[in-house]
Amino acid sequence: MIYLIFVSFVWALSFGLIKVQLGGLDPTALAALRIGLALLVFLPFWRPRQVSLAQGACLASIGAVQFGIMYAFYMAAFTVLKAHEV
Repeated sequence: MIYLIFVSFVWALSFGLIKVQLGGLDPTALAALRIGLALLVFLPFWRPRQVSLAQGACLASIGAVQFGIMYAFYMAAFTVLKAHEV
């Protein structure tokens, strides 16, 4: 339960930090950096032998488009909205 409280606290602070500290940076670069950091965190859990190559490529491309577009728009929203509105 303590982990949930900690993550919720960090998540709540991230909106203000993104708006104030990272507001002037390129939203696409920030999205790529965030996805890259998430990849490093979840890479130890990756089991490539459990999924076929074709299915893995399909899932990776869908995820890249979904998360890439979502995070790019998410970061771009901070340039036009207040942090609490995002």
